[in-house]
Amino acid sequence: DGLPFKFGSTVTPDAVRVSTTDRHWIARLLTDDMDICNRITPAIHTFWWGYNDHIYDPALMPQGVVRGYAEYRVLWLVRWAQQYFGTDPNRTYAAGGSMGGCACFNIAFRHPEVFAAIAPVVGIVEYRRGEGGDSVRRILAFMGDLDTPTDQGMTVGERLNAGLYARTTTSDLPYVVAIHGRNDGSIPWWVNPDFYRALQAGRHGCTIAWNAGEHGTTQSMAPPDINERLGWQWLHRFALNQSYPAFSNCSLDNNPGNGAQDDGDIEGYMNRGLDWDQPTDTDETWQVVVRYTLDPAALPLTVDVTPRRRQAFRPAPGAQVRATA
Repeated sequence: DGLPFKFGSTVTPDAVRVSTTDRHWIARLLTDDMDICNRITPAIHTFWWGYNDHIYDPALMPQGVVRGYAEYRVLWLVRWAQQYFGTDPNRTYAAGGSMGGCACFNIAFRHPEVFAAIAPVVGIVEYRRGEGGDSVRRILAFMGDLDTPTDQGMTVGERLNAGLYARTTTSDLPYVVAIHGRNDGSIPWWVNPDFYRALQAGRHGCTIAWNAGEHGTTQSMAPPDINERLGWQWLHRFALNQSYPAFSNCSLDNNPGNGAQDDGDIEGYMNRGLDWDQPTDTDETWQVVVRYTLDPAALPLTVDVTPRRRQAFRPAPGAQVRATA
């Protein structure tokens, strides 16, 4: 009936991998949705966040509130996995492509107290309409328009705007490894540059890549070092109880442009090749060795380094500290 699978788990010596499904029983066919999979069963996907609490009656949806049903289920499943398998609550990660990439932004990115790092591949960072494409049409039938209220004290448009969150949060966010395609017909490119700049302006930890790929080819076109960082093994270096350096304003960064197809570098990266040893994080000192792992002919470079998730090095507000490079 449209819900043949709820979740699966795979246990390995060093990790537990949990895969779930974003399908929710609504007891009717969502005949006005743009995605055919939502029109053929009484179970719908939500782009990994939620749906209108009056979805059972289309006439009542304008009076409804969008609730994060997918978010609540995923967070419950994380807690269950931690308790059942005994996993380290400091080491939870999210990765996925397409709609799974949306899950990384819509759920994991918004919960830095749970997720240490995320690796979204061609995920939507903001739902908008414009000359560059319309992603709002993906959620209209089950959420409503962007001004529909949610149960989290904001509108749908605000809740599903990863860039807005990056610009306004005071939290140390999950480290982001993200890639997008400029010719992606499913996930519009034009909103991505603003998101990249929000990460940089907020000095949040990230490795960003983009290329001329389409929806199904973007990751395969990425160089090996980027695909390595999109993998679980590289993400596992992060933990909620360990500090890391966030890089911004790297002199080797490419220009993503203003969102128009004819503006900016067709292929580009932010913070590519930058790596580090585990920081020393004490009451008196925060210290890190930063490395550049690609062609040394590109050196020298300059980059801003911001200590994130500091554990012990926490000077009082207004305290004077000395930085040495």
